[in-house]
Amino acid sequence: MCFTKYDLGVSYNQPKLCSNATWNAAAITFAGSNIIGPKPFGVFVNRQNTVYAINRQNSTLFVWFNQTTIVTKSLHGYVGDIALYSLFVNEQNEIFVDNGYAFNQVERYTLNSTNYTAVMPVCLTCDGIFVDIKNNVYLNGFLNDKTNRLIGWVKIKQNRITTKLCSDRKIIQICSSKNEDQTSYFLGWTNQTIDEQLSSSIMNSFRYSNGYIYDLRGSLNSLQTNLSLLHQFQWIDQRTKQIQIEMTLYNPNVELFISIRFISQFPSTGQISSNLRIQPIQFYRSFFSFSLSFRNSFLLFFV
Repeated sequence: MCFTKYDLGVSYNQPKLCSNATWNAAAITFAGSNIIGPKPFGVFVNRQNTVYAINRQNSTLFVWFNQTTIVTKSLHGYVGDIALYSLFVNEQNEIFVDNGYAFNQVERYTLNSTNYTAVMPVCLTCDGIFVDIKNNVYLNGFLNDKTNRLIGWVKIKQNRITTKLCSDRKIIQICSSKNEDQTSYFLGWTNQTIDEQLSSSIMNSFRYSNGYIYDLRGSLNSLQTNLSLLHQFQWIDQRTKQIQIEMTLYNPNVELFISIRFISQFPSTGQISSNLRIQPIQFYRSFFSFSLSFRNSFLLFFV
């Protein structure tokens, strides 16, 4: 077994120990801080006992074959950033590395190549990466409490009203539903393109998809920049009828999902009506096979 002081990632294929197992106190240290740095985050060991670890200070991958032969490989990053976090190696010996802190992406490497491939965008850092036999990538990310995991992305959705008058103003509820804007726009709710190079999340937030949705993904700096741009282009204005913030959390300690939905409504009378809905979902052990299948389906749906 391998241990790192700062490892917060998810452990896969954990050994099953008997109740009277004891530890061998004479552990062998084959890689110290002089090699993998003072704050190693994740380590990966494959079926052949090949060990993979990252020195986050100089963005270098170290590979040990049988704890003796060492192979080093430079990764995408800046020296001193301490930005690289979790990693995973599939059966084809492709190395998947979380580089979300600095570059908002998961990258794929091979030992025989000097290049990398960005396989998917991520929101900040990921505390765990898993790759299945079909090379589908699954991510795990803790909140700051290091207990609850964010499943998928935090979404901000708004519903808007059109500028057209209702045909029958006496029926307020029907009028409100028929008066919902379902048109896709460019920046600033206009029908004209603007020659600005902005992220796809900003552009998509003005396009209708069962509402107008902005996904909170990316680094803290990019999120702050994007929110400032949404304010600049008046994403929320006098035609905004409702704002809805959605997120789903999972607590592995109690096997509990939590659906969180915060809704603010802006009626024509001028006041703001807000409510918060927190709905826990638990899969009981007595229905283990059903709950496991349903839980995995739930995870796959939201990731």
